[in-house]
Amino acid sequence: EYDVATVELAIAGDFNPFTIHRMKKILKEKQIEFLFVSCNKDLRLGGLAARWYGGTKVFWRMGVDLTKNSAVHRSLTPKLLDGVITASNALKNEITRSGYIDDAMVTVIPNGVNAYKKHPDNPDAKRQLREKYRLPDDCRIAVTSARFVPEKGHRCLTEAAVELTAKYPDMYFLWLGDGPLRKDVEERIKELKLDGRIVLTGHLDDFTLEMLGADLMVHPSTSESFGISLLDGMRAKIPVAASSVGGIVEVVADGETGVLFEPGKPEAIVRAVAGLLDAPATMQKYAEAGYRRWQELFTFEKMIDRIENYLKERAA
Repeated sequence: EYDVATVELAIAGDFNPFTIHRMKKILKEKQIEFLFVSCNKDLRLGGLAARWYGGTKVFWRMGVDLTKNSAVHRSLTPKLLDGVITASNALKNEITRSGYIDDAMVTVIPNGVNAYKKHPDNPDAKRQLREKYRLPDDCRIAVTSARFVPEKGHRCLTEAAVELTAKYPDMYFLWLGDGPLRKDVEERIKELKLDGRIVLTGHLDDFTLEMLGADLMVHPSTSESFGISLLDGMRAKIPVAASSVGGIVEVVADGETGVLFEPGKPEAIVRAVAGLLDAPATMQKYAEAGYRRWQELFTFEKMIDRIENYLKERAA
């Protein structure tokens, strides 16, 4: 357990001198060794405060590529940074493509998630999930966890669901999350007469049951820096079918822990999912291998250990 102290700070303009002075004062008073920032404004304000103080190193933990090709960014960003942390090599390549952040400055530390409090082999989960959403006892459920935004591929998956539900009468889809495209997706589901076969749960604070009770995960993104929801499927010990884009290929070992398909093509999703459903032994093998891969590479503890080791090296 750690003692955590918080300090409220009103953030105004990108170069607000009062904010920078206040941050510099906090860094000095608290003797802050490391400052983590997450967006361009944070970097400018915190970076300038840290450089003014002189005793704090600044690290940018970037979840998506936020580099911009402007004179301010190209000239100022390298001067304010001591390092960049990304979750995947794919994102690292995007960041360094800008040309003003050197490859040697960027370190890849994959995301990690804690184990579910319930064991993934809990035999009651499948029954409880089907009871919760009033689905047939013997149905097969494919779960998708993502915001309803264009790059998450819900539209493409909807088209694929037409053929999959026709081919597999016992198949249902459970889509977790919310977002600006939800109404559009709901309308398309009704147009294709898939209401009842695709269940939209909305935002869930706890989706443990939805993961542990599903039979497989389908992740159809067309753009993905890492794909942390894939870890939710892997730690639930279910096989994963995902698009072969961005950081996904670094999370899912194709043909070992899951199957990858070409993004943006419904027919590719159909082939991938059908290949799993038609091979129960392969599904089980992928599920177990994915669970081991999560344990070996993507636990929360391993992520923290890597960050701590990274900071020790930078401190030295």
